[in-house]
Amino acid sequence: MMTTHTSVQRDELSTPPRLTDLPAPPPDKVGWPWTEPAPVPSTIMPDGISWPRISVVTPSFEQGQFLEETMRSVLLQGYPNLEYWVVDGGSRDGSLDIIKKYSPWLTGWISEPDRGQAHALNKGFAMCTGQLLGWINSDDLLLPGALPALALAYRQNPHALLMGPVQNFDTQHGFSWLVTPKNVTQPAILRPWHHNFVWHQPGFYFPRSVFAQVGSFDESFRYIFDQDWLYRALTVAPVQYLTQPLAKFRYHPASKTVAEASHWAKEDEIFIRRYLNIAQSDWPLVQAALEVRRAEISLRAYSLNRKQGVIHLMNALRTNRKIITLRLFWLLTAKAITPHRIMVYLRPFYLRQKFRQVAPSRPVSKMNP
Repeated sequence: MMTTHTSVQRDELSTPPRLTDLPAPPPDKVGWPWTEPAPVPSTIMPDGISWPRISVVTPSFEQGQFLEETMRSVLLQGYPNLEYWVVDGGSRDGSLDIIKKYSPWLTGWISEPDRGQAHALNKGFAMCTGQLLGWINSDDLLLPGALPALALAYRQNPHALLMGPVQNFDTQHGFSWLVTPKNVTQPAILRPWHHNFVWHQPGFYFPRSVFAQVGSFDESFRYIFDQDWLYRALTVAPVQYLTQPLAKFRYHPASKTVAEASHWAKEDEIFIRRYLNIAQSDWPLVQAALEVRRAEISLRAYSLNRKQGVIHLMNALRTNRKIITLRLFWLLTAKAITPHRIMVYLRPFYLRQKFRQVAPSRPVSKMNP
């Protein structure tokens, strides 16, 4: 396959494009970021200094149906010091035409075969020069005012990992809900079955100095390379939470979150074995908890697989009977034994909660680890 690589480095990139500068949207597209721009921030920060340079990378592969919306949501932020790279994996679905159409407003772009999303991001961040880094996947989008909000938070704490709320949405069914980060710590990340931490990648940005210190993403992971990197970053940097929603995360049948959900638990186990330092005698309980985690994925309202959920719950019980002390085990058991027709009936009511806030952290189990 032919490799295409172009890089644009011009002073004009520091001047954000206006709505009228960009290509006209399709006639059926309205609202943000098609026909409505974001509020334009002042040319300098409130304290009189220049806005920090923010580098945004969009990794993409065969996402032409969503890519233009993603790119417009970044370019129309009106942010006066933006560096924006698009790293495509050699798509043949029309993505390249979209990238070329918007290339005058990009810092640069690449379209060539790669080894996956983590590799694409490593390539992108290697070219970035911004003080603050982040990425927005080619099926997601930034919300208006996201970059100025991140810059203000970075100004307050230039050494912190920044996390803000993210709106999950499913345009096919009209569902949306808000995911608010909380309790992002190394111990909590290593025990996802306790459900006492929340984070969401589209609302995550970090100083370039932290990325240089922690190193690149582990390309052996397909799904949780970001979680693995976050765990390592928490060793050297604190977390600062933002209250302003920063991005929208799209649920659609072809996304890894939906189409490949059953594969995530395998990488969860590799990740936990890598970092969780407990006695070998305690591993059966961890194995049981991971089976509960797999059951939870199978029984999610979006991609309900009741039969597979029951299998994982039974595996958990056979692995270690102490798993019955985990509150999540009983919640999922109740969900699993509920007749399928009732679950299907209740699913729209569960998903139709608009901007549902994640519940505050509270003890869910006496189980240890």
